[in-house]
Amino acid sequence: GTGHLSRELLNRGATKTVGVDISSDMIEAANVHPGKNRTEYYVVGDAAQLKLELLNTTNQTNLMPGAGFDMGVFDITVASFLFNCMSITEMNQCVGDIHSLLKPGGHFIFIVPHPSFNSGCGIESRKYFADRDRLSEQQINDELKTNTYCKTLQDYTDAAITSGFEIVQLEEV
Repeated sequence: GTGHLSRELLNRGATKTVGVDISSDMIEAANVHPGKNRTEYYVVGDAAQLKLELLNTTNQTNLMPGAGFDMGVFDITVASFLFNCMSITEMNQCVGDIHSLLKPGGHFIFIVPHPSFNSGCGIESRKYFADRDRLSEQQINDELKTNTYCKTLQDYTDAAITSGFEIVQLEEV
């Protein structure tokens, strides 16, 4: 994205943030933001191959390659509206990478549209389970459309548990 969540984490006490987005326009916006400081790092990359992307961009993120990548480099990771843009296979790979990149005791927070109300999927299409992993176009507003993959709530929880996470809290808002 444009760095909003990174800046919020820094405002709440983080000492360094690393943002990854597949969109070069989003990364450019994050890098030129007037409030950006020297502890914010943003790189263009495909989160479906997160660990590889971070290993390939250590010169841009001030991350140290080597054993740290196997023992964890982050205290917390946040994925906002990422997994609805990935297939189930890509999501599983990404969640696995996130788990391996977290320090012991680290936290992972992710935000997705509720799967049963995702436009074109779930309850609206009356095929909540049959639509799994189907790509659907979603109208965000009058000007913006996006493609999302239909998933069930269990797809998200399975990805977390299979990757080694313990689900501490699940909120539906």
